[in-house]
Amino acid sequence: MSDADEIRAVARQASTVAGEIRRAAWRIGTADAVEWRSAGAVQYRKRLHEKAGRLNNLAREVDGMAGALHRYATAVEVGQAALTDAAMDAVGAFHDAAKGVGRAIAETSRPLTSGFGLR
Repeated sequence: MSDADEIRAVARQASTVAGEIRRAAWRIGTADAVEWRSAGAVQYRKRLHEKAGRLNNLAREVDGMAGALHRYATAVEVGQAALTDAAMDAVGAFHDAAKGVGRAIAETSRPLTSGFGLR
C-alpha cells in the first residue's frame, strides 16, 4: 500500500467517525420529543440542542479533516510522481553521459590501436 493509499484509508476512517458523530447529534437532537413540561424540561431541551449543535460542528470539522487528508494524499502522489520522474531523468542523463564517455574513449583510443591492426 502506498503512502497516499494509507492517508486515504485514514481519511475514510475520519469520514466514518464524522457520520457516527452526526448520528449521535441527531439522536440527542430528537430526544426532546418527550412530553415533559417544566422549567427543568425547558433547560434540559436547551442543553440537548446545544450539545447536538456542538456535535454537528465537530462532525463538520472531522469532515473537513477527512477532505484535507484526501487532498494531502493527492499531493503526496504528485510529489512521488515528480520524484520518480526526476530519478528517471537522472538515470537517463547518467546513461547518456556514460555512452558519451564510452564514445570518447573509443575515439581517443582508435589512433592508438590502428597501428596494431585493431579497430
